[in-house]
Amino acid sequence: MTSTPPTPTLPGRPCTLRRRRDGRVLLARLYPAASPREQRRGLLGFSSLDPQEGLFLPGIRMVHTFFMKMAIDVAFLSPDGTIRDLHPRLPPWRIAFCRQPGRADTLETAAGAFQRWNLQLGDQLEIMQA
Repeated sequence: MTSTPPTPTLPGRPCTLRRRRDGRVLLARLYPAASPREQRRGLLGFSSLDPQEGLFLPGIRMVHTFFMKMAIDVAFLSPDGTIRDLHPRLPPWRIAFCRQPGRADTLETAAGAFQRWNLQLGDQLEIMQA
């Protein structure tokens, strides 16, 4: 008898992500990966991601897509939410890191989201508690 693997879930209580310059809500459900375990797991096990969902990894300046089943969009943010580096449509089996010095937080979302949002270096994003 074959059992179906459990459906992966994103960690924590979701927040909302919006762009400061126009107030546009970019993600209705941004999940914070606060613990080291949640950060190591990231989006592993997901075969797709809802366009309104994303993962926020505070203090993480390098990610990989090893063993992932999908491409993702990755942005590295300064502590004030300014986009410092973008890696759109990062395919499986790749590494991305923030090419700017200093502390960085990571935003991961469905591939193609950055293009739909017209996201640019220097845009400021804001995480709003739900």
